[in-house]
Amino acid sequence: MPFAAMEHKRADWGRFQASLDKWWVTYEPPDDLHQQERDLTAALQRAADAAIPKCSPGRRHRPDWWFYNEDVGEHNHRVNLHRKLL
Repeated sequence: MPFAAMEHKRADWGRFQASLDKWWVTYEPPDDLHQQERDLTAALQRAADAAIPKCSPGRRHRPDWWFYNEDVGEHNHRVNLHRKLL
């Protein structure tokens, strides 16, 4: 299953915090540290699913990999800087 990206800029952080607070109040930590880690991870994932909207996987602009390298990136950076000066 592909990972769904999340739109953190549109997140409802109050709802995220409230979800974690609700979980924490009722949480009875087990003796097993690994189980505690799994419980916390699951709680964070549930809070994120409830409060952070998912983005649709859109087509991202990617430079052609067969000729794009650091030199080309540096050249593009300099060209863009000079464009701003015009």
